[in-house]
Amino acid sequence: MQEPARRLHHLDRDGHRLAYREFGDPDGRPVLYCHGWPGSSGQAALADEAARARGIRVIAPDRPGIGGSSPRPNRTFRDWPGDCVALADHLGLERLDLLAVSGGSPYALACATLRPDRVDRVSILCGACLPRFLRKRETSHFLYRNLHHLEREAPHLVGTGLEWCHQILDFTPPEVVLLWVRPFLGGPDREALRPRAIRAIMGASVRAGFRQPEGLRADALLFVQPWNLPLDRNERPVHFWHGTEDQNIPIAAGRATAAEVRGAEWTEVPDEGHYSLPIRRMDLALARHAS
Repeated sequence: MQEPARRLHHLDRDGHRLAYREFGDPDGRPVLYCHGWPGSSGQAALADEAARARGIRVIAPDRPGIGGSSPRPNRTFRDWPGDCVALADHLGLERLDLLAVSGGSPYALACATLRPDRVDRVSILCGACLPRFLRKRETSHFLYRNLHHLEREAPHLVGTGLEWCHQILDFTPPEVVLLWVRPFLGGPDREALRPRAIRAIMGASVRAGFRQPEGLRADALLFVQPWNLPLDRNERPVHFWHGTEDQNIPIAAGRATAAEVRGAEWTEVPDEGHYSLPIRRMDLALARHAS
């Protein structure tokens, strides 16, 4: 396992700074990594070792207002393909594959459905579910439902809470950041987060995600609003992998979301949770992009 974060690069576009990192084989097939929430581009270090072995170049941008990328007020998922195309042009890449984890799913789907001319294949691990499933008890995690409720009823508390988290995480070693959540996770996720090197990667990613609390909040709000993506007109190959033990995005919600994407393939991975799937089974997706 390599260092938790590679050097941050920047692309200036229309007064907006887009930060990104690279992992894997620098001469390999380009795959754009869409990170989860509340994470950042450093999360793509999870793919570094397997990507190098498979000859894949992983390019991981920070979304606007997250990590090293500057905010973009009033953005939607539909704005993201423009950033990705600009990054591809900057790197001299004509076409891209996409790999998304958790909250990166709608961003990857936005690229696939709105810019199919620049996208080949899409892989999604433990993907976020459509808003209507987030609001139902049987298809969502209690934390997401409560945050959504709190944002509607007492938004100032959400802002204050995120700012406190930012201040605390600034002084917290990366490998310690996720220790407090492990007791609340299912068995596969607890075990996957046990190695110190993994906790360092995930902790550094989360810490960078909280660096701009308002940007992280704006990102979260997009998940509970209509995605407004033409999922039923998708033309690109999309494959979903979802752990049967996922407690963050229950498998019923993941399956129902995948069913909305025209032509999508769906694979259930036994005995894996929300964190354990990308930590332990990243190669499932990367193998698809190696050919």
